[in-house]
Amino acid sequence: MPSLACLQAIFPGILGHGYGHLYAGDKLTGNILIASEVCSFWIFLTAFGQGWDNPNFITAQYLFWIPWLYDVIHSPFAASAYNKYIEKKYNISINVKIISEDKRVFITMKYIF
Repeated sequence: MPSLACLQAIFPGILGHGYGHLYAGDKLTGNILIASEVCSFWIFLTAFGQGWDNPNFITAQYLFWIPWLYDVIHSPFAASAYNKYIEKKYNISINVKIISEDKRVFITMKYIF
């Protein structure tokens, strides 16, 4: 579900970038985002104590925030692409429908022979 991928990217993703893409099945992008977060922490630790205007500290901030924003923005699209891939591979279609008046959730599944 694209909305769940976005939620995964927002909350656990702030602690470990790439959770949204890993949930969506995009392991390569998820691992790249995790690596960028590790690099940002390493650069931050080397720049610690040298002042807030240190170029290394600013680089660490960019390496932390930009990949996280990418994960939040792009993970719903990655989840949609993964859902289409599963639909084509297994001929299965899953739809989630939420009716707000009744507070009920309907999940339908269609299998094509």
